[in-house]
Parts: sequence; C-alpha cells; structure tokens
Amino acid sequence: MTLAFAALVPGLPHLLTPTPDSPHAQLHQAMRRLGDDLVRKGVRRVIYYSSQWLSVLGTMVQAKPRLEGIHVDPSWHDLGSFAFAMNVDSAFSERIASATRSAGYVTQTVAYDGFPVDTGTIVADTL
Repeated sequence: MTLAFAALVPGLPHLLTPTPDSPHAQLHQAMRRLGDDLVRKGVRRVIYYSSQWLSVLGTMVQAKPRLEGIHVDPSWHDLGSFAFAMNVDSAFSERIASATRSAGYVTQTVAYDGFPVDTGTIVADTL
C-alpha cells in the first residue's frame, strides 16, 4: 500500500452550512478545492482517520459497504441534522486491519447498521 497524499481537515459541522463571508465559508471553499484536486488527480480511494472516533478497544476500521443515515452533531444541535451516505471498500478495509494487526496494534473491523459515524468524517466526505 502506498499513500499518495494526506490532508488534515477540520471536522466542524459549521463547514456544511457556513455563513457567507465567514471564516467557516473560507474553510468550506478550501475543502471543496481539495476535493476537486483529488478528483482531478484521479484518486480512487480516500481513507478517513478521525480524531473523533474514540475507542477503548483499539483501532476500528469501518468495513460496512455502505453507511447512510441522519446525523446531529452532539455539540452543535442548533445546526440541525445532516443526511449522509458513503461507500466503503470492504476488501480494502480488511487489508488495512490485517496490516495494522501485523504491526502489533489491536485492530478490528466493524460493519453494523447504526455505527455512530462522527461529524468530522461526514464533513470530510461531503466536502
């Protein structure tokens, strides 16, 4: 596996519905440009590693082929709910989990309905 590119992006829900001319609007546009760059470069797969995925069970790798639902940010209820839908390359998830376990880390895949997808992942995937 070769990592071709990495980006650290904010996971604030404000970026999905920014007020015009606000700092959130500037970040929204920057993340859109980043997404456009990835499309132009022909990136086939994006890996999200969210600091908001807290686990005491080790590293969890999402392996459910399709995640979808309605999300309300736990800290920003007033921003409303956000629909999300994303596809997951389950075979690649298994490869990542296997490689991570081989490196000595406690790792497992997760694939169940209702997995609590975090705001940061939804924001990054949407933009």
